[in-house]
Amino acid sequence: MDLLLSLLSLSFLAAIVRSTVPLALAASGGLLSERSGVIQIALEGLMVSGAFAGACGAYYGGGALAGIAAGVSVGALLGLGYAWIVVKLEADQIVTGVALNLLAEGLTRYLLKVVFGSAANSKDLDQVSALWSSSTVGDLLANPLVWLCILAAVGVHLALSRSRAGLRLRAAGDHPAAAEALGVNVARVRLGAVALGGALAGLAGVWMVLALRSFSSGMIGGRGYIALAAVIFGAWRPLPVLGATALFGLFRALEVELRLSPAVLKVIPAGYLMTLPYVLPVLALVLWSRRARSRATAPRALGRPLSEGQSAR
Repeated sequence: MDLLLSLLSLSFLAAIVRSTVPLALAASGGLLSERSGVIQIALEGLMVSGAFAGACGAYYGGGALAGIAAGVSVGALLGLGYAWIVVKLEADQIVTGVALNLLAEGLTRYLLKVVFGSAANSKDLDQVSALWSSSTVGDLLANPLVWLCILAAVGVHLALSRSRAGLRLRAAGDHPAAAEALGVNVARVRLGAVALGGALAGLAGVWMVLALRSFSSGMIGGRGYIALAAVIFGAWRPLPVLGATALFGLFRALEVELRLSPAVLKVIPAGYLMTLPYVLPVLALVLWSRRARSRATAPRALGRPLSEGQSAR
């Protein structure tokens, strides 16, 4: 009964929102990249880098705004660098993305020791207002990043469907050769899309740092991969992707509530409950993919280098 009341409370709703925001921001960034034709498996590394930069910015810059600026800037620069390697140099996108994830994880651990004197945690970010870590619905509704998350999803939807820039981005991901023939610089479109997506992923990492008021190694915990799964689960469409991240956020909030219930722990060990936010999204993705196997929803040129389309033309 206590568990049911907890699941129906406003605090549980707030927990869902807190879990959804970083996933939705990262997924919006991944969506932009993939709709332009670039596989964005590097979301995890971009979030880690943005989170660390956000912690440094907030600690040395005196507050949340400096942290946000630092995290967004680092995410955008890394996204641009990743795009340059895979678009201009035509490196394998999956291999490059995995390499960026590994590099970000290892480099932030090293820099954590250099900057904060610890290989595990940064210093507490006392410069950040406690409102950023508040778990009440009212404070979350007053948090600008919550509304920015929603605006990002809606803005990406409107841009892709109703703007000339969105049309060019979709053409770069679906028919790059035809877009080039019409005068669209596909390489430039992809570079811009991945850089903007990196900025959103970096902002997702900053959200976690501000919410916890510190940075710790491993704090992203696979959320970048879950955000990528949400992009696929949402069929590369902004609003369904936002819904998918809310679903995954629900799973994570549910896992926390279940681990706090003594009655549940008597039946299910805590270790199994901790896998809930990861296992359920995978199962949902598998079930969805079986139903949607006959529909080609992914961008047609996703993962293909530009030279391949030019040779085909």
